[in-house]
Formats: sequence, structure tokens, C-alpha cells
Amino acid sequence: MALTGTDLILVNRATLTYKMPASEILDPINAVKVTADAAKAKADANETALANLTSSTFAVPTAGIIYTAALTVPTGFLPCDGALYSRITYPNLYAALLYTYGGSGDNFAVPDLRSRFVMGYDSSEARGYGSYQASANKSHFHAVDTTSGTNNVNHTHAASTVAAGMHNHEYQTFVTDASSGVVGTSGFWQNSQLNTTNMAGEHTHTITVGENSVNHTHTLSFNTQSSGVDEGRPENLNLYAIIKT
Repeated sequence: MALTGTDLILVNRATLTYKMPASEILDPINAVKVTADAAKAKADANETALANLTSSTFAVPTAGIIYTAALTVPTGFLPCDGALYSRITYPNLYAALLYTYGGSGDNFAVPDLRSRFVMGYDSSEARGYGSYQASANKSHFHAVDTTSGTNNVNHTHAASTVAAGMHNHEYQTFVTDASSGVVGTSGFWQNSQLNTTNMAGEHTHTITVGENSVNHTHTLSFNTQSSGVDEGRPENLNLYAIIKT
């Protein structure tokens, strides 16, 4: 750069110093300012985007349980499979669960939700928080109609008399006039005669109660037909239950 007399000053009569024009001093300052303004604009945009993300996204707290349709467990979660995990590796999750779901010492267990439904906790019930409950059916009855059906078609009942010991039976006969040559005509019946059967040993007589006998009841003992499978369940879809670490 060519120097002019106006650009030179004498210092201690020996040192020549270059005096930079004001425009050249401002150029790098302006460049830094442009860069700083661009960085600030990006920071403001990121802050706005983060605020929008926070307001529209549900943050799962430690020990929070959600279901995922993914085939793998995402980072930051563990499967709810009842497994043991190190309390040193997962201190926050341990602090939330302790040994509620099992474990001891350095290892604690996560809830086991495999093939299970979750029931809302009721502090008024005797069962403890996080406790397991086996399947059961509510007590109930099945109505049975005993007045119709294939077992009530026309039928008879077999019965017998009580043994009466040795005895005979009386019977009545009529004597006819044999000289008339006619037997069985009303005009020829003579006097009646009472006879008895021969003595018989102790015995019973079998009798039959007629069809559709008078109103009566039967004492019945039976089981209803079984149906269903080996568990009670509503319609469902199985997904991974996962817990936040």
C-alpha cells in the first residue's frame, strides 16, 4: 500500500506507525456482529421449537409404564417382565420401585405384566399396592328348568309292596245250575260262595305306577355343561408393556 504524508506520524523521531482508516477497523467488527446475529437467531428458533415440543409431547416419568407397538424396547425403557435389574445401573428406577415387585440386595425387580391386565389401585381394599391377584369368577348361579326337556317325557315308576309274610287271599265265586245245560246266563246263577287261595310264603307284589303320574317332584343332582377355555378374558391385543428407567 502506498503511503502518503497524511498517513505517517513520527514517534520518538524513529518509529513509523500505520494509521488504519475507520472503515477498515469496522469491517471485522461488522463480520463478527453478523455471525453473532445469525447464531442468536438460530438459538431463538431452537428455543421456540423446544417450547413447542415440550408443550405437545407427553414426558414419561421414571417408573411410568406405557405400551409400545414396536417389536423392540426403545432406549430409556425396560420391559415389564418381572426381571431383576441392578439398582446401581438404574438408581432412579430403584428409588421409585424399591423391592415392591421382588428382589433384594443390589437387585430389584420390575413389574411383570406378561399376559396380565392392570387393575386400578383402590386404597380401601385389603390387598397391597402392586400385588398380584390370580384369576377368578364372580360367585353366581345357573338357572335350570326341571319341568321340560328330554328327561321329562312320558315315563313310569317301578314300585313293589312290602313283604307281607305267609298269607292267602279271599275270592268270591258263584254256583250255577248244571242241570240246565247253560252256564253263564244270568238266570242260572245260584248262590255266591266265598273261597280262599292256598297259603303262600312271604313274598311281594310288583306294581307299576301309571304313565304321567300325579304331580310330584324329583330330587336331582347334576352339573351344568362346561364351556369356555382355561382363562377368563375380554377381547385383547398383546403389546410390550415397558417402564421408564
